[in-house]
Amino acid sequence: MDEFYLVVHPVIAGQGRPWFPAGSLTDFLKLKLIHTRTFENGCVAHHYARKLS
Repeated sequence: MDEFYLVVHPVIAGQGRPWFPAGSLTDFLKLKLIHTRTFENGCVAHHYARKLS
């Protein structure tokens, strides 16, 4: 995987198991955050790319 796009939608759901454990995108998957965009409806888009080293 070279790039990863993740869009987070704001939802009130209470408790539950997180989709990604803390730090997993940057550490385990070796990704770095390239860009973040916040939309008027509250959604947040994250663009990650593979770390070269």
